[in-house]
Amino acid sequence: MDTVHAQVSAFLHSCGIGREVPMLVAASGGPDSTGLLRVLAALGQRMGAAHVHHGLRGAEADRDLQFVKATTRGLGVPFFSEFVEVLRRDGRSPEARARELRYAALERIRSRRGYHVVATGHTLDDQAETVLLRAIRGAGLPGLAGIAPVQAGWRVIRPVLKVRRSEIRAYLEARGLPWQEDSTNTDVRIPRNRIRHEVLGSLEAAHPGAVQALARLAGDAADLGLWLGAEAEKALAGMRRTTEGSLVVERHPLLVLPGPVRLQALATLLGRAGLGDHVTRDHLRRVEGLILRPRTRGRVSLPRGQLLVREGEELWLGAARVNGISSMRLVPLAPPQSVELPERGVRFEWHRLEPSEPHVSGSDVLRLPEKIGDGLYVRSSVPGDQMRLVGESKARPLTELFRQARWPWWERRSALVVIWREQVVWVVGLAGADLPAAPSSPAWELRAVWLSGAGGTC
Repeated sequence: MDTVHAQVSAFLHSCGIGREVPMLVAASGGPDSTGLLRVLAALGQRMGAAHVHHGLRGAEADRDLQFVKATTRGLGVPFFSEFVEVLRRDGRSPEARARELRYAALERIRSRRGYHVVATGHTLDDQAETVLLRAIRGAGLPGLAGIAPVQAGWRVIRPVLKVRRSEIRAYLEARGLPWQEDSTNTDVRIPRNRIRHEVLGSLEAAHPGAVQALARLAGDAADLGLWLGAEAEKALAGMRRTTEGSLVVERHPLLVLPGPVRLQALATLLGRAGLGDHVTRDHLRRVEGLILRPRTRGRVSLPRGQLLVREGEELWLGAARVNGISSMRLVPLAPPQSVELPERGVRFEWHRLEPSEPHVSGSDVLRLPEKIGDGLYVRSSVPGDQMRLVGESKARPLTELFRQARWPWWERRSALVVIWREQVVWVVGLAGADLPAAPSSPAWELRAVWLSGAGGTC
């Protein structure tokens, strides 16, 4: 059996993937994915091929699509394609955006067409490049783990990750099989290309086997990362998600961890916020410093508009700006219609009260006279808001009430208030105001019902 055939066959066997398992091959038209496609076909694997067009490189990209389509037709393999828009700016590099959109498109095709896994053509050289690239960017131990052989809950596999790129090219050349070249791969202004063309060759010349050594380092880091990850999960067991999608975690379980485990826990925490490859070792160290320092308050700005805030013994991680109901937006409330605010995880419901029932407001309920009229609204709290509590003679600033109730910063900034006749009469989840109500008259009760999953643990 050919060497490349043997390595791919051994990988699939180690994953428990037989020839009958339907596999979707990510086929760009380049030598690596084309070689993988040809090897799998030679092994008799049941498969299809998917090509993602990124809308870049003009006619060259169109030729790639047609090449893959023709190749699959010759192999009798089902072909699928999808177009994604990469050029829109969103703060990420075109390469990072293309990668995320590509995997999303591949997953859509996989799930819709009934394939069990997506197979990509990442090679041993790609692994070495990734380790170097992440190391110089300061990604730390999680970054040194490089490219995982199996990812996304076994939905993505990389059968040629232990095969050199030169071996795949030699395999194709020996059989006279064509492939396409991406002209942008020669642009050394792109960091990965510079490492590929100017660094790896020099390392191999100075130390033969350097690429293999870097790949082994990735494997060792991944193995250690598994243990660190398990310990990190224990520290994050009490993490909870707020109604606006942010994360809250206790400081103490992180504080008592050994340094490497703490950094892994922080990497896991930031990963759950969608930061992933955007996090560097510097970010992790700054967050760690916030945890270790004696001061009880502080914040660290993170990539992609994220913010980590410490207040006392809790850490909050989420978007720097609230993506909820605008503080200037008034949402009317009028019986008997309920109002749901899914962005805040709450629904307001009306209930009729008889005269004999007590008319007392609370944290999750507001009782109002029968004739409410217009002017009852819910909105976000804003600086300067005041409210008079039951049994008190004058209104107090909400900031004072928040401090008294020990509401953390992240709950204050997303607090909802109900106003009636231009006065705050209820801070939802905290307290209601003292409202006049005739003892012999029926009344309305406005209840805050927290939607399923709001504020639950991760």
